[in-house]
Amino acid sequence: MEKTARYINNLRAIYHSKEELLNAVTQHQVIYFIHYKNGKECEVYFDFELPEPKRIEKPMALGYQHGRAGELIIEDQQCYEFNCHYHLSDKLSNILTLHIIKELQNNGHSDKHYLELLAVTTISHLLKTHARYLDNFPDGHQGFSLGKLRRIDTFLEEHIQSVITVHDMAEVVGFSKGYFSEMFKKTTGLSPYQYLVRFRMEKARELLLTTHDSVIQIALQVGIDSQSHFSQLFKRYYSLSPKEMRVLFSDSH
Repeated sequence: MEKTARYINNLRAIYHSKEELLNAVTQHQVIYFIHYKNGKECEVYFDFELPEPKRIEKPMALGYQHGRAGELIIEDQQCYEFNCHYHLSDKLSNILTLHIIKELQNNGHSDKHYLELLAVTTISHLLKTHARYLDNFPDGHQGFSLGKLRRIDTFLEEHIQSVITVHDMAEVVGFSKGYFSEMFKKTTGLSPYQYLVRFRMEKARELLLTTHDSVIQIALQVGIDSQSHFSQLFKRYYSLSPKEMRVLFSDSH
């Protein structure tokens, strides 16, 4: 995995639908993808070359879907699904992805060399981040199972407008608060509180990019009742204010 991150050659092709991608992808490729919505649904897939013999066992697709970072699991040309990976959503990959989207929206005047450089840099960073995560949890036995994490994510999604405590999260998987906090940090690299804040910010970004709701409406929808506090958290996480984020994705900008 770490070798793959070091040995990406360059961008081979850009596709604008999963169908195009799945028709072209080989068994050993790395894909960086972006799905976003600004007036219409947009999908972009960057297909990268890997020099022989540096190959991976199956296609690896890392990227963003409506503001959330994760992996597109490609089984075959008919079967694929998106798995959210919060460890991939850090400040650098967020900023690089926003620059790529802005360049793609440049009305057909994108600088192809600049776009390729951004894409190669971004996928390299995502691959290294993912490799470090897999190195820390190679067999899945050092923390929560994927099933438990999904139950926690489902709980957060269903109660995101409410006050949520670490005790509430621990109850979802039947653990004490102390044991839950310890195991959660081992699994995700984040404290439960840090994970909750990240979850709220990821959901807020998704709403900013897919709805016309006001900033205060979105803040309330993710459980924050102060617009100023919400804006501070958002800017700390994305290096952009909520309004700046929305303008960046605006067709009219």
